[in-house]
Amino acid sequence: MIPIIFLTAKVDKSDIRLGMGLGADDYITKPYNDDELIKAVKTRLEKHNLIKKQVDEVRDSIAFSLPHEFRTPLTTILGYSDIITSEAEKLETNQIIDLSRNIYLAGERLLKLTEKFLLFTKLMLISRDNTALDESKNKYIDLPSHTVKRISTEIAEKNNRLEDLEIDCKDIKVAILLDYFEIIISELVENAIKFSYPGSKIIIASAIDVNDYILNFIDYGRGMTEEQINNIGAFTQFERQKFEQQGIGMGLITVKLILQLFNGNLEIKSISGKETIVMIKLPLFKQNN
Repeated sequence: MIPIIFLTAKVDKSDIRLGMGLGADDYITKPYNDDELIKAVKTRLEKHNLIKKQVDEVRDSIAFSLPHEFRTPLTTILGYSDIITSEAEKLETNQIIDLSRNIYLAGERLLKLTEKFLLFTKLMLISRDNTALDESKNKYIDLPSHTVKRISTEIAEKNNRLEDLEIDCKDIKVAILLDYFEIIISELVENAIKFSYPGSKIIIASAIDVNDYILNFIDYGRGMTEEQINNIGAFTQFERQKFEQQGIGMGLITVKLILQLFNGNLEIKSISGKETIVMIKLPLFKQNN
């Protein structure tokens, strides 16, 4: 998709909003100077090229990673169901229950992988179409702390880490759709649990500055090196063989894409082998946005 820049003498806010709503990437009013126009064109082309690069990387990564990720739960489902089918008369009731439970868990994992992949694909398409989120421009969440507590508690409880969880969040109007905010919280809490140790604290704390709602996710686990932070991308799982973690590895890049769509930001600070701090920023909702 080619970036579009409106160059016009119309300077009213209503005109600017109309122009952006029609799909413009930028809106420059007259009079203007050459440097301003060149900078705007350069910035939009760089953004366009970055998105194209991300799409190309995703395409290549899918071809390599997706078959393996789907194969693992499918192997479990087929293997255990074959045992039940061929040896049902020999199996005890508790054995059948155990096998059935493993089939269910594998199916649950397969469904989750599929949903994550479909979400990721949707986000990549939306990132190439500026009009896709027009309906969200005047929408917001006003109780972010409730969402954080609800989702974090559910995930921590499911993983027997409820006692490790500490939450200190404030409420204010934040410019994002609830569904996407829930995805961000879910992905970051799951990552914090997956890559930290039972008994170590997982802290979620918020802050509010002039323009942004800030959320920090802190865990005291394996941490990340500077190289790993710089190389965050789709389908990437660092040191997977060592830590034997399952999952398609789209979590952080999915969060990053959502934040970009809502003019937010993601920052990661870490000490390898000790701790990781993931900070997200989302713009506060303002009526005249």
